[in-house]
Amino acid sequence: MPKRRRIVPDNSVMIPAFFPEEIIYRDNRFDASKRAERIADAIRGTSVDAYAPDQLVYEFTKVARRKTTEGARVEDATGQLHWFRALPIRLVSVPEIEDKAWTLMTEHAIPPPDSWYLACAMIQKAELWILSREERDHFGDHALAVHQQVFFLTEHQFDKP
Repeated sequence: MPKRRRIVPDNSVMIPAFFPEEIIYRDNRFDASKRAERIADAIRGTSVDAYAPDQLVYEFTKVARRKTTEGARVEDATGQLHWFRALPIRLVSVPEIEDKAWTLMTEHAIPPPDSWYLACAMIQKAELWILSREERDHFGDHALAVHQQVFFLTEHQFDKP
């Protein structure tokens, strides 16, 4: 039996999968939602094994709430939150990844919030999917230095298995 594909989606990927989001990438408009929805569909369809640090739920909820102050209807955001929480993502607890996250922070300059996602991907031997390499803190470049399976939606299509 072939090995199943394992992924860790960062919150920067999950938000546009559920809320319309366009970003400016290399001076062009980029439809983040179109690509992010493919990842959510793969997780929903159980064609991948998905993992994430348990903070994903907090981060997603926080941004969903912010969307309601930016014009999204509360009912719509509540519905999207429901659909997000129904995804079969195995939430990895702090004790499972805290030592690895700490090492990534202290020895590899990975910013604290991002270190949890990268630690989760490394421990689960999974691909880490983030929105863009062009983040303020250069997380993507630092992550690639310690984990070869880091992918950016702005640069890679997610192909379902």
